[in-house]
Order: sequence, then structure tokens, then C-alpha cells
Amino acid sequence: MLRLLLEQFTRDIRLEMRLKAQRTVTTVVWSIVAGMLALVGLIFLLVAAAFGLAPELGAAGAAAVVGAGTLFVAGLAFLAARPRRPRPRVPAVQPSPLVPPPMTAPPAADPSAMKQDGAPGKTAMAIAGAALIAGLVLGRRL
Repeated sequence: MLRLLLEQFTRDIRLEMRLKAQRTVTTVVWSIVAGMLALVGLIFLLVAAAFGLAPELGAAGAAAVVGAGTLFVAGLAFLAARPRRPRPRVPAVQPSPLVPPPMTAPPAADPSAMKQDGAPGKTAMAIAGAALIAGLVLGRRL
């Protein structure tokens, strides 16, 4: 009886693992297809941007602007995706019970010096968002 239960259990586990592997392969394949389509769409968008800027800036100027913009966005994406290494913590010095603490006034709180807790990519994404909004506003005025 125990042997039958173990055989059934191993069959169930094998079936479950096979189904998980099939789902993973399907997800990877569709992700690759979606990525390739997104890349083709991005290339078309960049070519259209270059053609749109060509009458005002010339072909070389349009290519330079589109290329610089693409490199800027790629740099922001690189900064956002870069893994952060935690800084080593400095051990706190324990005061001696024989030496009294110094009698000084506490420093004034400086709001700009306060550390903000957040994800490492939030600053880069905020800069990218501000650049996008500024580009849209300036592009509408020209």
C-alpha cells in the first residue's frame, strides 16, 4: 500500500514538473517574441522621428538628435537596472561610562541632508520623467 502511494506521488510530482517546464518555456518564447516586436516598433519610431526632424535640422542633425536621445534613455535604463551594493555599516562606538558626553547643542535639522529611503531606480526614473515632460513642452512650443 505504501509503495503504491509513493509511486502515485512520484508520478504526480513528475507530471507537475513537466507542466511547470512547459509553462516556463511558453512564457520565455512569448517574451522573446514580444521583445522582438517591441524592438522593431522602437526602430520604426526612431526612423519616423529622424524623418520628422530632417526638414528642420537636416539629415545629419536629425540623426544626431535621435541618436543622442536614444543613448540618453539607454543610459538612464542602465543606471536604473544597475545592481546596488550595500554600503558596509560602520560599527557604533560605545561611550565609556567613565568619560562624560560632550555638552554641545544638537545640530539644526537640514531637510536637504536627510536621507530618503526608496528604490535605487526612483531617482533615474524621476529624471527621465522630467526630461520627457520638458521635451514634450518644449517640442510643442517650437
